[in-house]
Amino acid sequence: LAHTDESGVLLRDQLKSTLVFEKLNEIFSKDAMFIGHNIKFDYKFLYRAGVKLNPRLWDTSIAIQLLNGDSFKPRGLKKIIKNYVNIPNDEIQSFEEASEGFNAALVNPEEMGRYAINDVIFTYYLYAALKPKIDEAYSYLFYNAEAPLVHILAQMELEGIRLDSGYFGRIEGPLNKHKEALEKFFKKHYEIEVGSTMQLSDYYSRHFPNVKLKLTAKKNLSTDSESLTKVLNESKKDDPVYKFTQRVLTYRQLTKALTTYIEKFPTIAVKKKVGNEMMDFIHTNYDQIKQSGRISSSPNIQNIPRSGIKDIRRGFIPNLGCVFIEADYAGQELRLAAHVSQEPKMLRAYVEKPREADLHTLTAKEIFGVSEVTPEQRHIGKTINFSILYGATEYSVARTLKIDKADAGFYIKRFK
Repeated sequence: LAHTDESGVLLRDQLKSTLVFEKLNEIFSKDAMFIGHNIKFDYKFLYRAGVKLNPRLWDTSIAIQLLNGDSFKPRGLKKIIKNYVNIPNDEIQSFEEASEGFNAALVNPEEMGRYAINDVIFTYYLYAALKPKIDEAYSYLFYNAEAPLVHILAQMELEGIRLDSGYFGRIEGPLNKHKEALEKFFKKHYEIEVGSTMQLSDYYSRHFPNVKLKLTAKKNLSTDSESLTKVLNESKKDDPVYKFTQRVLTYRQLTKALTTYIEKFPTIAVKKKVGNEMMDFIHTNYDQIKQSGRISSSPNIQNIPRSGIKDIRRGFIPNLGCVFIEADYAGQELRLAAHVSQEPKMLRAYVEKPREADLHTLTAKEIFGVSEVTPEQRHIGKTINFSILYGATEYSVARTLKIDKADAGFYIKRFK
C-alpha cells in the first residue's frame, strides 16, 4: 500500500490504507502476545494510524540488551541476527540495500515485500532463540517490569510533554546579552576568546603556572568543566585564578543553557491543538534498558537544571487539566544499607518511623552535633550518605559540596 511513482502518483492494484488498518485493528486488539524487534517504534506507527496494539509485547531488542548488558551496542535486527541464528549472508538485507537509497514508497512493492517478510521471519527466529535464555535468567524482570514498560513508554512518547515556548523566549534575550557581555569582558581584560579552549589553555599556562591541570592528548592543559571546577574548589576566593575560573564556568553554563535547552527546545517542539488552543510539545524517545535501572531519553529531558543560570524546568508545564506529580523511593538504597549493615541508629529510625524516617536529617544531626538542621546541613548529610554507600573519596565529596578536602574528611569520619 501507498507505493508511488517518482511523480507521487499512487501505483495501481494496491490495497486501501483504510481497509488494511481496519483489518489490523481486528488482529492487534486480540488478547495475544505480539513479538517485535524494537516494537515501540511499530506501536507508535500503528497508533498514529488508528491501530491500537494490545500491550502484551515481547521485544527481542530488549531481551538482547538484558542478556548482554550496557556494553551491547547494535540495535538493528540485521546486524545481530547472525549472532543467534544461522542465516545465509545473501538473505540478510538492510533497508538501505533494499530501497537503494530511495524512500520506501518509491521501492518496487515486490522488493519491499521480500524485505518486510524477512524482517518478520528473522524476528521470530530471534525470539525463538532468546526466549529460553530470558526464561532461565531474567524471567521476572523481563515479564513483570521491562515488557509492560514498552507500552507505557510508547504512550508517554506519543503524548509528549508540554513546553512553555514563551518562557524560553523571554529568558533567551537577557541570557544572550549576558553571554555577549562576558565575551567582551574576556577580550578587553584578558585579551582572549573565552570560547576558545586553546586560548584558555595558553592563558592558564602563562598566568597561573602553579595551577595543576591535567594534559590533553595533544599535551595542552585541559580546561574541561571538571578540571576547572577542581581549580575553583582548591582556590581561595580572593585569588585571581578563582575569579578568572569562576567567570569561565559562568560563561560555559550560559552557553550550555542556551544551546542545549533554551534555543533548541522551541525549534524541535511540535504544535498540537488542545481544546481551542495550539500548544507546543516535546516528543522524546526513552531508552529503558540501562544497567543502572534508570531510563535515558533523547532529547534529554530528565536532567533539566533547576538552579544555576536559570530555572529551565519552569519551561516545562502540565497539559490542560493536568498536574505534575513527583514521586520518590524514599531512600530505597538507605533502607537496603540499614538492613545489610544492621547499623543500630539507622534501624531504629526506620522501625520507629517506617514511612517518615529522614536519614539525611539524622546524618546531618550526627555530623554537626545539633538537634535541628538547616537545609544546607541536610544537603551535606544527604551527600555524605550516598557518598559512603557508593565508596566516594574525600576528594569527590569535597568537589561535590565545594568544600575543603579536610572538611570532607571530617564529615566522613563523623559519619563512620
